[in-house]
Amino acid sequence: MKKAIIAFSMVLITTFNFAQNNSAGASREKATKTIEQDAKEKIAGLTEKLDLNTDQQAKASAIVMDFLNEKAALTSLKASNPTDYKTKITEVGKKYVEKVKTVLTVDQQKKLDTLIAERQAKKAARN
Repeated sequence: MKKAIIAFSMVLITTFNFAQNNSAGASREKATKTIEQDAKEKIAGLTEKLDLNTDQQAKASAIVMDFLNEKAALTSLKASNPTDYKTKITEVGKKYVEKVKTVLTVDQQKKLDTLIAERQAKKAARN
């Protein structure tokens, strides 16, 4: 279960960043993007992949904003102490996943678990 939660958090983080990395100017856009803009993109991704309704979008939006603010607070740690950063970002990711799951229906949670498993398989194939 722990592995699934960790994997899910990594899937969410990388999945939502996928669209950013597909464009030619992604690195420049990412540098100037606000947390609010990033949150809107992440909610759009969740809505598309999990078919969130309006109520779920509103609830997930608050969860995403909290996650992004916590992630931003850890940014300075990434360069100074990568090991500690990885540990803390994993904890933040786990908490994020658990909170997002509280908003989802059982079917949406299953779909999310499938997306996580697919992401894990792709990651394993690359390594």
